[in-house]
Amino acid sequence: MPKRKIEILVPNLNISRNSTESINLASPNSYVQNFEDGQEYYAAIENGCTCIITKNLNDFNFSERKF
Repeated sequence: MPKRKIEILVPNLNISRNSTESINLASPNSYVQNFEDGQEYYAAIENGCTCIITKNLNDFNFSERKF
């Protein structure tokens, strides 16, 4: 079952790259409690993403945008 879900999901995804800019934005933000979540968030913004797939919405409680 998980393999089938991945097969359905993957063709509809684009994987965003992290850049120096997204890293630099995540570092000084005191609301970002987990650096990796901050990198993902700012990379998503930089790459024009409309959503972030996560198991825990609270990881992005600092978000200024609704995805």
